[in-house]
Amino acid sequence: MIYYFLPKESGQAVYSYKLSLLSFWGLMFVYLWAGSHHLLWSTVPDWMQTMGSVFSIVLILPSWGSAINMLLTMKGEWNQLTENPLIKFMVLASTFYMLSTLEGPIQAIKSVNAIAHFTDWIPGHVHDGVLGWVVFMIMAALFHMAPRMFKREIYSKKLLEAQFWLQTTAVVLYFTSMWIAGITQGMMWRAVDEYGNLMYSFIDTVTVLHPYYAIRALSGVLYLIGFLMFAYNMIKTMSSSRELTEEPQFRSPMA
Repeated sequence: MIYYFLPKESGQAVYSYKLSLLSFWGLMFVYLWAGSHHLLWSTVPDWMQTMGSVFSIVLILPSWGSAINMLLTMKGEWNQLTENPLIKFMVLASTFYMLSTLEGPIQAIKSVNAIAHFTDWIPGHVHDGVLGWVVFMIMAALFHMAPRMFKREIYSKKLLEAQFWLQTTAVVLYFTSMWIAGITQGMMWRAVDEYGNLMYSFIDTVTVLHPYYAIRALSGVLYLIGFLMFAYNMIKTMSSSRELTEEPQFRSPMA
């Protein structure tokens, strides 16, 4: 999606065609062998777990290749970040993609996974990808298409800017609270006394993590409010914003 919509919205050509090919085929080949990183410390053969770890680390290269290609597409045009909220969404989506595809391979290292497995750090990793990377890109794509489909400008640039900052704050609070909660869980579950007995019960970890769960709940509410702002802006764009006489060539017009 970003290979199509970022050049269309910014008016910039994709930075490197060769890098896009390398990244695509790298992801196609390497991702096939990385799935067993979800089965570390399970009953699957050890060689399969090791293969999953190794290929997961290799995944950093094609993943970051795509993300860097998108960031370099904006080379010399970074002023568009201050002028166009849709570019903000797309660039931050690419940045969250870089973060998510670095964190995943780190969690696939066996010694790290021994702490992270079954903890909140795992869904924390997933959510910085889903909420920050995938959803931001989808919303930017929908806003790019709306003026072209409905022949109307985007209803409110200010509302779009407010949504961006609200949801960005929510995502950062969401995944950082889950990172801290997850690592705390993993360390507490592994802690033993001098006799080899577990030092903490399960309910002890739940009690300690209560503040982080509260932050997680708050950030979820903020993200939901951002979604409602998105829906309102989209509905008003479809129904009552100023009509366009011709299809915009690049940047999406907004009030």
